[in-house]
Amino acid sequence: MLSFRAIPGFVRAETVCIVGTMTLTHLAQVGFFQPILETVRDSGAPVGPLLRQTGLHRFDLEVGDNYVPQQPVLSLLGLIRKREGVDDFVAYLGNRVHVAQLANWGSTLSHRSNLLSACRFAARYGHVVLSNERIRLEILGRKAKVSLIFLDPPTTEWSLFEYVNFAYMYSTFSMAAGGDTAP
Repeated sequence: MLSFRAIPGFVRAETVCIVGTMTLTHLAQVGFFQPILETVRDSGAPVGPLLRQTGLHRFDLEVGDNYVPQQPVLSLLGLIRKREGVDDFVAYLGNRVHVAQLANWGSTLSHRSNLLSACRFAARYGHVVLSNERIRLEILGRKAKVSLIFLDPPTTEWSLFEYVNFAYMYSTFSMAAGGDTAP
């Protein structure tokens, strides 16, 4: 908990709490969901009401490197799924979003010289896009395994973040292996 001494005459309490305990509060980089907003906007759906309903309209969503609380982003993804009739995020987003669109992190990742280098970069800096996301890379001889791990998932609808992350991972592997890649 972050607090400071109150100024006499302004506040009765001896100390004033600025930020409470944040054990389950995590952040999402705006670049994580900007491509999704652009896809919805390009389909002709009104994005403004969705942003107002989730409270995301209060944040600067034009700068991909900014951060917002994850819960409103999760609510936004849920609204898009329900209101716009998009049940399968991976199928819907798989060919529409690309890892290079994920602000500076995605651009840096997409410019890696090979897939192994990209996976190593992602594993080292996975927490940059979602503060509670960890990416693990295990190299087992000629095979490698990439895993996503989420700390403190906020709700039962957490799978929406997993679906979006899978779409970005698929985009990365397709970019490295060619357009006819099939997982």
